Amino acid sequence: MNNQIKDLVRNRRLFFQTLLTLVIISTTLLAFFGNTSGSIPSNGHHPFWLNVFFINYTFMGDGIFAICLVAIFLFYFKRKKEGKAILLAFIFTEIIIQLIKNCMNVSRPGIFFEDGQTIFSTGFSATTQYTFLSGHTAIAFALATVFVTVAKSAWQLPILAAAVLLGYSRIYLTQHALGDVLTAAVVGTVSGLFAVHFVYNQANSVAKFRNIFKIRYKDQTARGAIQTV
Repeated sequence: MNNQIKDLVRNRRLFFQTLLTLVIISTTLLAFFGNTSGSIPSNGHHPFWLNVFFINYTFMGDGIFAICLVAIFLFYFKRKKEGKAILLAFIFTEIIIQLIKNCMNVSRPGIFFEDGQTIFSTGFSATTQYTFLSGHTAIAFALATVFVTVAKSAWQLPILAAAVLLGYSRIYLTQHALGDVLTAAVVGTVSGLFAVHFVYNQANSVAKFRNIFKIRYKDQTARGAIQTV
């Protein structure tokens, strides 16, 4: 498996090309119809079975779910690289989420956790800056990116569909608007790519890091020898 980021994208081009198409469509909707495009009115008709489905399905973007996946891959399946990639993707994504949410909410810094299973929360506004971005969606796309790079090629579209559906669940549950979900999808995908690249090229990365210090040490020794002469 060639693990350079360009090769990862090329090997799973169906996933990333379809994702890019969805990003372009969503960006166009944002430009012409605003951030509330795709949102469902809380006072509209919502089938009971669909409410139950999305309330539970959105949990798959929760941090607890990601940690459980890490434990399953590490200790049950004994697949350490996949487990490490999922863990790193989650960590990278969570760091970016906290940085963005703190920058957008300067008046009340802290660690932000989203309510994953509340339907039609009161007081939500698509223009509220504190909702930016969707943590559940970012984590979902980070996990999806890791899965698609290690799974068989036939799973590309089903994995993408699962991540997109979770992103839509955040809009359906009125926890986020389209812009929050779109940005989160990009953040999660990038985090997942870097996580996979780092884990599968860990030996090379460590070797390069050590070589940098060896070269610096040799240069300093040579300079000292010249000065003493």
